[in-house]
Amino acid sequence: MGLEFAANLGYSDVYVETDSKTLVDGIKGDIRNRAWTIRPFIEVIWHRADQFRRVFWRWIQRSTNRAAHEAAAIGCRAVELESWVTQPPLSLIHVLVSDGLPGSA
Repeated sequence: MGLEFAANLGYSDVYVETDSKTLVDGIKGDIRNRAWTIRPFIEVIWHRADQFRRVFWRWIQRSTNRAAHEAAAIGCRAVELESWVTQPPLSLIHVLVSDGLPGSA
């Protein structure tokens, strides 16, 4: 969904960070870590990534990627999709600020 959102905003180059090493390895073509079990998701990601000039994939340890982990957890609980670009949920602002990111626009 992040790739789809970035495409809708007109970005041509995107950086994707995740705390799933298996996902990053699978996207890069390495299936030794059982990435074949998530192959359907990887194929959707490949299809969406084709919309961009360049996509950079980076694995980040969960302990150093707390903002993304918290955002994903909030998103999993959400009943409807929200746009957090201009105003992130209040429950996420403290995490963004502690990671040195803007808490609101």
